[in-house]
Amino acid sequence: MHHTVKSSYPVFLKRGILVFTDICSIVFHDRVFCASFTNKIRICLMKRIFIPLFLFLFLLNGTMQAQSTKIKKKNPYQLLAEKYLPEVRKSIARKHPRLFYSKALFEEFKRKAQEPLLKSRLEYLQKKTLQTYQELLSYTDKNNGLEEKLPAGSQWHPIGNFGIIAGRSAFFYHLTGEKKWAEISIDLMKRFSSYYRKRVALGRAVNWYGWGRIMHIMAWDYLYDVMTPADRDAIAGEILDHVKWLSNRKEVAKLCKVGEGLNSPGSGFYSAHWMGPWYAGIVFGNAGYEDSFAEQCLENGLAGHLAMLKHRNAMAGDDGGSVNSVPAYCYGTYNHVEFWFFFSYRTLTGKNIAEDFPRMGLFPFWLNYAIFTGIDGKSYEFGTGSAWHIDNHFIAQSPYHALFRNFYKGSVCDLSDWIHASIPWKKGGWSPLHNLSYTSGSLHPFYMFFDQSRQLYCKQVPEFTKSFPKGYFFERLGQIYMHSARDKSATRAMFTCGAKSASHKEADENNFVIYKGGFLALDSGTRSPDNTPEGRELYLAHENNYRSQSIAHNVVLIHMEKEKFPTWWFDPAKVLNHGGMNRTLGGIMRAFETNQDFTYAAGDSTACYNPAKAKKVVRQFLMIYPDLFVIYDRVHSGLASQKK
Repeated sequence: MHHTVKSSYPVFLKRGILVFTDICSIVFHDRVFCASFTNKIRICLMKRIFIPLFLFLFLLNGTMQAQSTKIKKKNPYQLLAEKYLPEVRKSIARKHPRLFYSKALFEEFKRKAQEPLLKSRLEYLQKKTLQTYQELLSYTDKNNGLEEKLPAGSQWHPIGNFGIIAGRSAFFYHLTGEKKWAEISIDLMKRFSSYYRKRVALGRAVNWYGWGRIMHIMAWDYLYDVMTPADRDAIAGEILDHVKWLSNRKEVAKLCKVGEGLNSPGSGFYSAHWMGPWYAGIVFGNAGYEDSFAEQCLENGLAGHLAMLKHRNAMAGDDGGSVNSVPAYCYGTYNHVEFWFFFSYRTLTGKNIAEDFPRMGLFPFWLNYAIFTGIDGKSYEFGTGSAWHIDNHFIAQSPYHALFRNFYKGSVCDLSDWIHASIPWKKGGWSPLHNLSYTSGSLHPFYMFFDQSRQLYCKQVPEFTKSFPKGYFFERLGQIYMHSARDKSATRAMFTCGAKSASHKEADENNFVIYKGGFLALDSGTRSPDNTPEGRELYLAHENNYRSQSIAHNVVLIHMEKEKFPTWWFDPAKVLNHGGMNRTLGGIMRAFETNQDFTYAAGDSTACYNPAKAKKVVRQFLMIYPDLFVIYDRVHSGLASQKK
């Protein structure tokens, strides 16, 4: 927004201007008598004082006007946050704790903690917390991630996530009142709060995720009144210094290649760069520690989270889905980002902000099509995008369904419960009904008190699911899923075209996958399991030349001499001429029709290829239920001689 504001001068300058104008009127009125000594004095004053003063004021006024017109346009994220900021600001208490906390809430936690099932889970988590605490102490003097030369294969160090144990211990202190938990948390913060700064100074990442650093902030918040003032100030200084570094995108980007997370509202959002400021803003706002910076953190952190939710809500559209079409990501880490924010906002303001993004609640409907039970009784995904789909087994450990009813309402809750009950969970899967260790950093101990698992009561398929079509097109994700039936022996297929998100997207427009008692046609690439420094060269060769490229998919290849292709991830690497697409987005679904007898699609991936070699690439895909497929390609290459 550009506008001009009137400059406001100090009183003595205004008086100077008046004196100057009075003298000018005298001098110019009496200019014929300037031979007198008095007039010489006047001329001297004009030349030496008032004319320079006038020029100075004129230039000053122009500078102030110019500066006022340079007021920056507000970041779109900040505009999004303006609706919510007043409510957030007035809700932040003067006292601590503030984060994920209210006195009434913890009284309820204390009551629930006496229930046999929760009590056993808490005891187990406390045992694991004590073990990890001892492990962290063993790194103090050796193998602490600050050595001159790191061991081969080390990217992160366990100390970088000490905040998880510090946060859990602080949580246990408020839950049980036992001083040992406060002592453990404070000891960890005193030992390791400077660790972030030291790692960054050595050019090493702290962690790809932000969970540990948020829990560190929470630990400080929860033990504010327990720490000595000196410890409290010293630890706060280290935390805020690190949050300042995290807020500098350019600096964080320098460590991205070595493992420091830097994603965006359009992707996972689980990095400390994006998540951290919101939580720091709540805890340090008006706490006497660089209040202006804390306010900036609050505004930027809130704006970033709202932008993330807005994007996910838009990607869900009218059908459901998330940032991308890879269940392992959307169903795993991504939903923790949402739930941490939802819980923090609700405990702060009392408002369920998930209600403002209702399309995100359609996620179970997409999941109902994106995963299935195979002939062997195991759970599978179709294997699309940049995931580790070596066998396409879908390992469910997410708390998504157990927490779903805390934020969403309606029949979709019944669908979520049924999916929760029907997925074959591995040992240790999520739910109080299963022996989950809670040792993952993304699993906040808060979760177990909000678990609303209903697996025991949801073995029957909800009646309304019988009306679901056999084939469904999720437009924003560019995916059509087809199921001839819902039993283990069914024939299933997926067709890809028209994705609107580049997140974990590969050069696979018009790709298809078919499953019948096993995968008959599949995406043959997979994320490399070896991303260690010693395996980096092999990793990059595989990522750039196979897994992410068209050659690993069931798509048309058109070979053009000397064609160049983009690399994958961060590092430059030689990419061979594989004849595929040079863009991951750009496909258009030209037609889609589905009924009880067939599902038909026509995908146009022309724009994804180099225009010098592809004039038209259209694939028609027809599944006639239960198990007949017709696939027809229309390809016009730039030159007839180009191999296809």
